[in-house]
Amino acid sequence: MNEGKVYYLTLPIGNLKDISFNVLDSLREGTYFYVEDTRTFKSVLRLYEIDYSKKIIKSFHDQSLQSSISDIPSLIKSGHNVYYCSEAGSPVVSDPGVSFLKILDKIECDVEVISYGGVCSIISALEVSKVSFSKFMFHGFFPRDKASKFKALELAKGVSKTHVFFESPHRVHKTLNFLLTSESLCPDEIYVCRELTKKFQEVIKLKVGDNPSKAESIKAKGEFVLVLNYLGSEELFGLDKSIINTAEEILNGNSKPKMIAKLLAKITNRPVKDVYVSLEKNLKKY
Repeated sequence: MNEGKVYYLTLPIGNLKDISFNVLDSLREGTYFYVEDTRTFKSVLRLYEIDYSKKIIKSFHDQSLQSSISDIPSLIKSGHNVYYCSEAGSPVVSDPGVSFLKILDKIECDVEVISYGGVCSIISALEVSKVSFSKFMFHGFFPRDKASKFKALELAKGVSKTHVFFESPHRVHKTLNFLLTSESLCPDEIYVCRELTKKFQEVIKLKVGDNPSKAESIKAKGEFVLVLNYLGSEELFGLDKSIINTAEEILNGNSKPKMIAKLLAKITNRPVKDVYVSLEKNLKKY
């Protein structure tokens, strides 16, 4: 008997027509489902007119214990497929799908995972914002405490041009206010994408210098994706400007050991003195 597999199903983030044929077939034919929210999942099945009276639907969310999926190994060995869905979108993008896999690994359930994807809110936000980018970084939900917020913006400005964050409707006004008042760290452009793919989808553009009161007029309801864009940030393989400037000095002929140590210290995030001592010790061998 062939062993079963685990299928990760991406559900639509809004528009029901965005579902893939593979996901729809799985919802119709599958028996064993683990889902982030059973009530939401059953509502989705009803919308697709799928009878779930004979399906076994169990809950698995971020606070679920290992025991909640302890029966999966026996199901897999018996040849049954197991399906996992979060409330909407991909199960592994800021959703419990990663925790699900971690617990499977803990209980030594070495199973093949099949991914049936669909519409991604991250890519949708980049498309509808019409931002020009060659690369981007996704960070998950925007940090809550002030120190982490500043750290996130410092990273964003120093590493890449375009950044995508999730935000909840309860915190979106506070986050936008923080962004617009973060002075030199404020992104040049902020695209607030609300209710993507749904009937009331909207994209609001804020820019550096805008009055925070402009953000307060945004309806704090639904799902939010924030696209932050730094137009003037220096980029070279993800290196910040200070590293690039030091490298330029070395290339221009100022290649003293201390200058090289300074560059390596910036790249490795180690004290200049430690790098210099290590460099001097190793160079004596040649």
